[in-house]
Amino acid sequence: MRQGDAVRVFSRNGIWPVDAAMIQVSPPDKDGYCSLGVSIGHTLPLARQAKIVIAEINRRMPRVLGKGFIHVSEIDCAVETDRPLLEYTSSGKQEEREVTIGKYVADLIEDGSTLQIGIGAIPDAVLSYLLKKKDLRFYGMGIDRFADLVEAGVVERKNTPSIVVTEILGTERIFQFVHDNPMVEGRALPETINSRVAGQIPNFCSLLSAIEIDLTGQVNSETVRGSQISAIGGSFDFLQGALFSEGGKSVIAMTSTTPDDQFSRIVPQLPLGSAVTIPRHSVDYIVTEYGVARLQGTSLRERAAMLVDIAHPKFRDALRAEMNTLY
Repeated sequence: MRQGDAVRVFSRNGIWPVDAAMIQVSPPDKDGYCSLGVSIGHTLPLARQAKIVIAEINRRMPRVLGKGFIHVSEIDCAVETDRPLLEYTSSGKQEEREVTIGKYVADLIEDGSTLQIGIGAIPDAVLSYLLKKKDLRFYGMGIDRFADLVEAGVVERKNTPSIVVTEILGTERIFQFVHDNPMVEGRALPETINSRVAGQIPNFCSLLSAIEIDLTGQVNSETVRGSQISAIGGSFDFLQGALFSEGGKSVIAMTSTTPDDQFSRIVPQLPLGSAVTIPRHSVDYIVTEYGVARLQGTSLRERAAMLVDIAHPKFRDALRAEMNTLY
């Protein structure tokens, strides 16, 4: 299911109502409110639905301002701890092709945009090329590089908050950055990973990844040869939000081949058993190291031809032959 559906499914009146919620929070402030810190998304709304709430009150949990607080009166059982949070260090190594993709994507992002971006080599490369942009805002996940961009003067400061987060994934650098920072607002999942909410943000840009895409524009981000290796997450909510947004853009960025260069990620048709994470009618920009294809408003043959042009050269002849057979 979509990440945006999780709270509804596990709510008190949902299909799988939650009995107990185990949460990790910051120490309470003088009024008794604890911050959910690095994980607000599902945790806060489902804690409010659960019959029993068990909390680890961790002295090292950052206090993220905004709408991510729970009162001590809502906690049934608590244990106090003082231990480091789980850290995630991006291991995505930027090779030449990721760097090229990063430049193509950054060229699509205009000053004053709000960007939803994740983790990995391609997002890191994109962020590296944003250093000359102005008045950017960020939405969704909090990551280490946001602190770098704020220090570089890239992030809009006049109207705070300019960074909206539902989850934070990184190292002590981002944990320290978000703590009591008025530039950052924490929100629960229904108020964030929600296409109707994101769609009201002008110039909302969503950057997503993919495992493969077929010549019609169908995107698979979940399966390899029919086996599930990932999930849809919030990708479709963010993509739709970008489509609804005035001046918005949805971008799907991927290398043209698998890491071993044995297979093309642009394929004639998705393999049997593949998930269609994003249907072809919702796809806008596709980016590989060989260029940018904008699929909105194109016929099947037109979009197939554009996708062949940004495929790896060694696969283009075969893809073009398939295109001529299919369309």
